[in-house]
Amino acid sequence: MTICVEIAEAAERLEELIDLALRDDEVVSCREGNPVAVIVAIAKTGQGNSYRSVGNQTPPNLAA
Repeated sequence: MTICVEIAEAAERLEELIDLALRDDEVVSCREGNPVAVIVAIAKTGQGNSYRSVGNQTPPNLAA
């Protein structure tokens, strides 16, 4: 399921939205009705461990 929320609402509900992303829901953050970001869960294969170190702030598949 896709869930669209305005940025201000997303800030207030971040923990809930992360839980939804972990359930494989698509969470889209919007500014004035236009999508600007997506909250997605990191795959459970352990790849998230490499992003915990300082200086590696953006996973490669999310870099612009």
